[in-house]
Amino acid sequence: MPAGITETDGMAYVGRRPWHGLGTYVEGQAMTAAQAVEAANLDWEVVAEPVYRGGLGYYKEIKGKKAIVRKDTDEVFGVMSDGYTPVQNLTCFDAINAVVGSGDATFHTVGSLFGGRRVWMLCRLPGDYKLDNGEKLESFILLDNSHDGTAALRMRLTPVRVVCSNTLGAATSSRAAFAAKHTSGIMGRVNEARDLLGLNAAYMQRLMDDANRIAEQAWNHDEMKDMTYKLLDLEPDIAIDRQYGVKAPAASKLLDLFYLGQGNRGETRWDAFNAVTEYLDYSRGGRAVASIDSTDDKVVSGRLQNSWLGGGGEVMRTQAWSILVG
Repeated sequence: MPAGITETDGMAYVGRRPWHGLGTYVEGQAMTAAQAVEAANLDWEVVAEPVYRGGLGYYKEIKGKKAIVRKDTDEVFGVMSDGYTPVQNLTCFDAINAVVGSGDATFHTVGSLFGGRRVWMLCRLPGDYKLDNGEKLESFILLDNSHDGTAALRMRLTPVRVVCSNTLGAATSSRAAFAAKHTSGIMGRVNEARDLLGLNAAYMQRLMDDANRIAEQAWNHDEMKDMTYKLLDLEPDIAIDRQYGVKAPAASKLLDLFYLGQGNRGETRWDAFNAVTEYLDYSRGGRAVASIDSTDDKVVSGRLQNSWLGGGGEVMRTQAWSILVG
């Protein structure tokens, strides 16, 4: 199924507009679970229904299988085994509240994709982190859940660069993350996710230490060009402007962001990493040349899926970080 936002999906945010540029603005500095559910059109449930096969005038239930159905639209998200346990949208909000516990976290961005098959919520944790160069980072918990069996319920710590709101995702090898399969004990396991907050200080400190270090290390045009060839898997003996299809404008954009990206000066390894993250969050397209920098909803939702819900974006971030941190 291609990435896209359907008529039955919704998104909402508070504060500054999120990098993906989508959603309904909600007044105030934070959303309660009730506000988020209403503003993002998440006030629906999934139900498990029996599955039948039939022929020649009879129907027979298929034992051990059930259909996962969105109740308000009657859309079947998938056919699962009896062991599959749906996690309702409201339960996801409860899970984050239980993990944070103190009530200091605030819901910043929430929404769904693919007609509700994937749901996410981005929850800001208290405190700002300031680099030696004056830049600020913020710390978030990102929860995402699938209703079609394609992904576990996950919670991850996700730093965000304030100057342009691009996500630093997989920026350290010790990234704090939690995942639970959709089984009968899933909500009991969510309590284990409390360890995320215990790891938050250590995770962010490691990120700050590494970021401060690479912000002091020079990185020149030739080095950025070499990394671009590796990240985008370009043909090594062909000039960038002669690369096939979308690879040429993608590579040019990545090089431009090294110099002209928000907060960048084209001088350091930190500039190089932020060029990669800004490219992934704001510019990356699909197979068509015109999709680079496109603001079309389908293209934008594809970027969101890759950046937040897994895929090539996370791989590229990790690869770039590994090259730059060494």
